Amino acid sequence: MKANKAYVISYISDKWDDNTKLKRERAHSRQVAWLKSKGFDVYIFAQYQGKHEGVTYLPYDGKRYLPGDARNQCLKHFYQTDDDYCFLLDDDIILFEDKVCSGNIVDILQGADHLLECKIGIMMPILPAYDPYSEFLEKYGDTIKSNFVLKNRPHMSSQFMIVKNFKKFYNQEIFFRENWCEADGSVKFGEDAIFSLDITKLGYGSYKLWNWSVYDLGATISTHSNGVQSKEQITNRFRAIAKELAEMYNIEIKPGGKSGQMVQWSKFGLKHGNARELVIPFKQENESWFT
Repeated sequence: MKANKAYVISYISDKWDDNTKLKRERAHSRQVAWLKSKGFDVYIFAQYQGKHEGVTYLPYDGKRYLPGDARNQCLKHFYQTDDDYCFLLDDDIILFEDKVCSGNIVDILQGADHLLECKIGIMMPILPAYDPYSEFLEKYGDTIKSNFVLKNRPHMSSQFMIVKNFKKFYNQEIFFRENWCEADGSVKFGEDAIFSLDITKLGYGSYKLWNWSVYDLGATISTHSNGVQSKEQITNRFRAIAKELAEMYNIEIKPGGKSGQMVQWSKFGLKHGNARELVIPFKQENESWFT
């Protein structure tokens, strides 16, 4: 399997103070060093003058790009390659390398040609703040040493995505929704969920990959907030957009939970062909394993 290109979108807001900008720049530098150490070919779409050596900067025309539109610049490049999967990252994200890790993700994926026979259009490592990993390890601790463990997840966060080359396998280019923003043009949550929901709806498969965990190096304010919204305001906006997306995709909402609404994301995934769970060996030992 060809899967060693990492595409990074990088952005520095003019609304951030100098200290915040410096923190983000340092996090991004650590990220670039980590990616190169793992054997990635690094491509960066930077909305400023890039300065890192040993990477490829994608063309930038000086305009302002929303996060989804910036990722589309990366996907346009990727779809012209012969690679099978690419990695799509924010500029302050790497992977944990402790117990929440099954080894070098590049080496393991490149040795797993049989994974291409599955309908897995997009994968995302777990988010430690939201996914109950201790409970998972009790059940799958030995399994993840030699198997991919994937669980149905039709709506994704875009911090770290592993995306299939839809052009190569299905002669179709799938992009993030263009100009997804608030009425005033500011950044709007949900472009990442729309991308994975579209992939799910087409039957290509969207999964949470439990072998690796996202590590956020940034610890800076969100691109979404630009430093002007409280945590409570952001949470309420998340809930409102979750409801909006559920209505867009005709996904059932049941009462319950802290917000009073529980969007039935998993049912949407199962309805469109996602398996509830997949356990796939890193290496195919039996030619008829998928039959």
